[in-house]
Amino acid sequence: MTIPRGVDYADSGVDWLGALPAHWTVKPIKAVATLNDEVLSEATLPASEIEYVEISDVAAGRGILGSTSLLFETAPSRARRRVADGDIIVSTVRTYLRAIASVENPPDNMVVSTGFAVIRPRTMHPTFLAHALEMDGFINQVIARSVGVSYPAINASELVRLPVPVPPSHEQAAIAAFLGRETAKIDALVEAQQRLIDLLKEKRQAVISHAVTKGLDPAAPMKDSGLEWVGEVPAHWQVKALKRVTESCCDGPFGSGLKSEHYVDDGVRVVRLQNIKEQGFDPSDAAYIDVNYFETALFRHNVRQGDVLIAGLGDERNLVGRACVAPAGVEPAMVKADCFRFRLGPEANPEFVAFQLNAGAEYASGKMSTGSTRSRIALSSMMERLVVIPPLPEQQEIVRRLDSKVAAATALVKQAEAGIVLLLERRAALIAAAVTGKIDVRRRTDPAVAADATTARRLVGAAVLELVADTPASGRMTSAKRMYLAEAHAGVWELRGQPQRMAAGPFDGALMSEVEAELARVGHIETSQPGGPNSQVRYRLAGQRDALRAELEALLGDRRAAFDKMLADLGELESRGVEAVATLYAVWNDMLIDGKAPTDDAVIGGVLHDWHAEKRDKFTKADLHNYLGWMRRHAMTPTGRGPRTKAGALL
Repeated sequence: MTIPRGVDYADSGVDWLGALPAHWTVKPIKAVATLNDEVLSEATLPASEIEYVEISDVAAGRGILGSTSLLFETAPSRARRRVADGDIIVSTVRTYLRAIASVENPPDNMVVSTGFAVIRPRTMHPTFLAHALEMDGFINQVIARSVGVSYPAINASELVRLPVPVPPSHEQAAIAAFLGRETAKIDALVEAQQRLIDLLKEKRQAVISHAVTKGLDPAAPMKDSGLEWVGEVPAHWQVKALKRVTESCCDGPFGSGLKSEHYVDDGVRVVRLQNIKEQGFDPSDAAYIDVNYFETALFRHNVRQGDVLIAGLGDERNLVGRACVAPAGVEPAMVKADCFRFRLGPEANPEFVAFQLNAGAEYASGKMSTGSTRSRIALSSMMERLVVIPPLPEQQEIVRRLDSKVAAATALVKQAEAGIVLLLERRAALIAAAVTGKIDVRRRTDPAVAADATTARRLVGAAVLELVADTPASGRMTSAKRMYLAEAHAGVWELRGQPQRMAAGPFDGALMSEVEAELARVGHIETSQPGGPNSQVRYRLAGQRDALRAELEALLGDRRAAFDKMLADLGELESRGVEAVATLYAVWNDMLIDGKAPTDDAVIGGVLHDWHAEKRDKFTKADLHNYLGWMRRHAMTPTGRGPRTKAGALL
């Protein structure tokens, strides 16, 4: 991040803060805020309703995602910290989760877990302080000071001794306003990606559910399974309790069987709830116990490759009863409390059974589980859970077909999740730069110096039209597609385009006309049509090449690399390729904006059937598949930002 000009910096004396503007100070949190001011009284009426926020309700970089309505008499004993507007909650347990959030306009009856420290700003701008506590540097200090293996925690009194930067109050307000606008843009993109992920997961689950309950032969005779969530199944399938297809099963040790002192850095893997995912075994967040202790005291809880692992505990985001198969390389391993291990007999395929358990997890959670804030199923109940079992060869064929379909859907989900990670990383970097004075928000927030659309169009247009100036075929349509991608892909939102769905691709005639007029006005590029109206547009470089580059770089800032790469990558393509890429990008991007699931076939169908009939004459499905591959290889894939294309005239 470029250091603002005209600002003097001094060492803050805090390693993770580094240099700060010299007129800023550094103070401990307790000097500018209070801690845990309000507690819900034990004398609260039993029938009083509260909105309870648990650690799992808060996500790093995304704030409070939800709450649970409970009666005081049934609420957990940790539901005691009252919060108010402007408070900041910081998780003091499982600090690696980075559960930190601002409290904004909460209901009067909202309380949070005692696992949070509730920080109430007194002499600082609440939003600025909240962003300061979101910094990676601050969070890393919290994690470093936490003690414990399974549930690392920090004492709240130590937490509030940590330092934060303190600018003058007017700068705090300016930084808060700047970050409010900029993080809102990123948050909107994150939400769009999350909607896409949800749609993809729904589609994936629908494919799985149909295969493991209806089979692969649509003409097969059917019978009623007797299971509400399943309905009819092929007549030759059998309904059995899970224990009837199981050789052995167990749950994890409880009580004193497994304590924090038993954990070591390496040894026998402990399979925990967070490792059991519907999409498969998640090897991250590993924990281990001593081999000797396992072999002498806990061997009966062992896990082998091919075992079905089932979650006996769930919450709003992770269903109880979800299942996966223990992968190769997991051994030696054991299950922890609230996790089940089922070792199946020869008539059951583990992958098939896991697919089916996941398909019915939501139903099982509602019918078989107990608990309010967290759902629980006992091992004895899970053993009685009914499954429908085809002959083994049919199970294996269903699994084989599902594997390819699920892998394709999962790849799309992972791509969208990776997009969210990048967006959150960008958000974190922006916050850190702003709250440590590395961004001069005075220029960023002053509308008098902000780039307007006309300026942005002139500067971006100069870079685009210089590519085609003084060439035999100047390429107005190709240039228009580059202008569209500058906004939709490189993030030059100042262009404020309104592209239409023209036969030759996304095109904004008004924007192009303004670009041409502006560049002629400053004597940089001249536009002509020697053949008269509606003839070929030609561009002539009248000024010096790159004369406007410095202004463009000042406008783009950290978007410069993406913009330059986009132009360079498109330079590999002829005009036909640019048209294909821009149109595919627009269809894909529009689908994301609309909250739809952009499979390759859906995007290609949108180009061939929903754009203009001329596309079917220009491109085949194979052509467009190849161009989608090119886009992925060049990381030119949409994220649902930028303008949505509109129906336009036919060119």
